[in-house]
Amino acid sequence: MSESLLGVIVGGIIASIGTMATTWLQYKKWKSENKVRILERDIESLKKEAKGIILEFNNLIMNGACYPNKITEAKINFPESVTAILTKKYIISNMTREDKEIIINCLASEINKYIKAKEKEMDKLLK
Repeated sequence: MSESLLGVIVGGIIASIGTMATTWLQYKKWKSENKVRILERDIESLKKEAKGIILEFNNLIMNGACYPNKITEAKINFPESVTAILTKKYIISNMTREDKEIIINCLASEINKYIKAKEKEMDKLLK
């Protein structure tokens, strides 16, 4: 009787290994797909917001207006390299148009670098 019981227990363990392995693999696949979906959504959101921030900042810096709301939005969604351009380089009010255009291009470049890094992260997950 004990040998039969031991056989049933060992057989059950062996049978459950396949189910556990399949469940674990499905979980890993789901987790990866979920990360990709979240990154896709974040990238689309960043692209929309980046366009708005660049256009707004362009209008504001060319007109010399104040723009605290856009700095706050950028600080929430973008890295320090982007907000540093918004906060530090705009301090000088006597800039030439060319200087202002350089700052706007720097801002656009930093935002694009950040978005590209997110896209590379997504590509790594897809491989």
